[in-house]
Amino acid sequence: MTTFEGLLEQYAGVVFERQRKLAVLLGERNWQVDIPSGRIRFEGEGLEPIECEMQLLGSESFESHTWLWAWANKQSNLPLKLLRSALEVQEFGTMGAWIC
Repeated sequence: MTTFEGLLEQYAGVVFERQRKLAVLLGERNWQVDIPSGRIRFEGEGLEPIECEMQLLGSESFESHTWLWAWANKQSNLPLKLLRSALEVQEFGTMGAWIC
């Protein structure tokens, strides 16, 4: 059985480094999401646009300080193709393969 702390210890550094590299790549670009096409586009004045496929994990409410998983957000009618990663996380969590 894998513990949350074990996963955090194993992957936190890798994730942090990838996030840092992404921040450098994107720079000061603004972003636009196209839900029907499942794509996100980053643009900035004088910068070459970057566009790629995306996945939705969830959303944060800044008013209530809560998190809603994308797979649980029934009101938004999100396309299934955007929920693949969130559904994998949900499945992993329900397998009981790790403990906090």
